[in-house]
Amino acid sequence: MNTILLRYFLLLLLTSLFITTFFTTMMSEILAFSTFLIFFPFLKTQIISNQIIINDTFSFTIVESCIAPAAYILISLIIFSMPNDFKKISKTFTSSILLFTLFNLLRICVLIVIFILFNENTFNKYHIIFYELLSGIITASILIITIKRFNLRGIPIISDVKTITKSYK
Repeated sequence: MNTILLRYFLLLLLTSLFITTFFTTMMSEILAFSTFLIFFPFLKTQIISNQIIINDTFSFTIVESCIAPAAYILISLIIFSMPNDFKKISKTFTSSILLFTLFNLLRICVLIVIFILFNENTFNKYHIIFYELLSGIITASILIITIKRFNLRGIPIISDVKTITKSYK
């Protein structure tokens, strides 16, 4: 019972963190700087706060929706609501968050390249495809892969409800 309370307390803390301005600001800076490092060797690239300027022509701002805080919350909810030891949970959580952040960075870079090589309309089409379709599929895939990799067991939330129900019988 104590581990259940501790897991959900940590889940509450993480969820509270992921919805803060601090998190979105920090992640926008990290993603902007990482994007700058990727493009810098190939193109004239500048960075100003969370804004990337390429070839003095194209300006891209990393906004909250680029960060996808809801995906971080979903990852946390699923992993921390599974009854496993903290070592497995922390490895799975860390791996999932890192993989999702890397996917996010790759998505941002691909969309920037599409904007530069093609045009804003093509960018918007692909942006919608990433936003509406691929992000959910990738998030689910990351969860499935990391949960299998670290051998997490149990059904999120339901396993805990069963445990609590048994303890009161």
